[in-house]
Amino acid sequence: MGRKEEALQEFQRALELARVPAATDSSNAIQALTSLGRFGEAKRTLDQWQQQRGSLTSSQMGQRYRIAFFENDTATMERIAREAPTDKFWLVLQQQLAFLRGDSGNLRSLAETLVKQQRRAGRMENAADELAWHAQLESYLGNYALARKLCRQAGEASKDSNLALLYCAKALAEAGDVTQAEALAAKLDRLRPEDTVNQRLDLPLIRWIIDRQRGDFVKALDLLAPVTQYEQGESQVLYHRAQAHLAAGQYAKATIEFQRLIGNRGWIEWPVFAPLAQLGLARAYFMQGNSESSRKAYDDFFTIWKNADPNTPILRQAKAEYGKLAANSSVVALVSRTAQ
Repeated sequence: MGRKEEALQEFQRALELARVPAATDSSNAIQALTSLGRFGEAKRTLDQWQQQRGSLTSSQMGQRYRIAFFENDTATMERIAREAPTDKFWLVLQQQLAFLRGDSGNLRSLAETLVKQQRRAGRMENAADELAWHAQLESYLGNYALARKLCRQAGEASKDSNLALLYCAKALAEAGDVTQAEALAAKLDRLRPEDTVNQRLDLPLIRWIIDRQRGDFVKALDLLAPVTQYEQGESQVLYHRAQAHLAAGQYAKATIEFQRLIGNRGWIEWPVFAPLAQLGLARAYFMQGNSESSRKAYDDFFTIWKNADPNTPILRQAKAEYGKLAANSSVVALVSRTAQ
């Protein structure tokens, strides 16, 4: 519900009251602390658990690695990488960090491993979820043909998976396949009419992407208004709202939203949306005529993705935009010198 502080208090109370504290309560408390940007407290909670139990669970190891990554603590990262099991939690974390670096090759390799793990275990619905999540990531990169292919494979693995329907509806909407995205959203609505997260968060996000594709930016912003309550800790909410402001020509508001997302590293799925927000920030500055800030934002984006696949569509587009920005700046400088 976006009420992270209240959730944290409940999880901490549960840990205090339990005769044998549950690892899930500890992990949830750590997630809440991380979402609130309280990394020091999160680390202390993890240290206390390890002292009491002798070791961390798989999810806790992933949480500790994530904090170490944010703090550039390479020694801790290397230690955990040696110790952590290559289970779903670890692979998903590494997949997100691969996206953050623009490493599409590693991202795809990790996605294939996740799908294979689920297929070997006979969990076809989970395999569909992994295929669909990979499709959504590829759609953000602009690899729409691959996203469509992955969504077809997800549909073959499981027809009614909640997450697969959700991720593929977003992926196909991003790819411009709005009719198919609407069909998946309608099915999701029909199958889970009382699911709070679907009804109040996911379906409005899908519908806003569809309306954005159709050019109805005012309606798109209206759709996102009720979603605002979930923004605390949810990178996707802030990213899509910033994109809505950008599409509607509200560039100053878009700038504020993109900056806020970039600055909150502990938020859920931040590694996925941070580089996208950095590119969005560069575009928002450019549309405001702030060439200097736009150039710096583009440079920061290129630094983050310095080892990215050069054929990634959104990276090629960003470089083309940067070239136009540089050309415009040269013209302005020439005109200014001539006027003097």
